[in-house]
Amino acid sequence: MKKKVVAVIIAALATGIIVAVKRKKKYAKAN
Repeated sequence: MKKKVVAVIIAALATGIIVAVKRKKKYAKAN
């Protein structure tokens, strides 16, 4: 159970980082 929870948290962090990077790239292009 603990391993699954850790995997879910890591996946959530990874997706959050990817979304943040994509947003930064979009803002950079806009500016």
